[in-house]
Amino acid sequence: MLKDQSFAYQRYSAFSRIHLRAQVPFRSIEDMQEWMNERLAKVTKERLDMKRFKLVMCHIDLVRRNVILLADSSVCLFDWAYAGFFL
Repeated sequence: MLKDQSFAYQRYSAFSRIHLRAQVPFRSIEDMQEWMNERLAKVTKERLDMKRFKLVMCHIDLVRRNVILLADSSVCLFDWAYAGFFL
């Protein structure tokens, strides 16, 4: 478990320049955790443990041009290009 307060900075250093879309989609949360921990190992001995978290589907680009209100008051979201499951 993570105890070091500087871990947030270390994590930023490990992931700030990584472009995730260049990677193959992860098949499981364990695959994602392994991928992230391999990169994290370059800057710290601490490891992420994501088993206790749930993945949530997120749109990521929720702006006015991507939302339409229909006549029946239902809402439609467009442009799911950046969407994915996130912790």
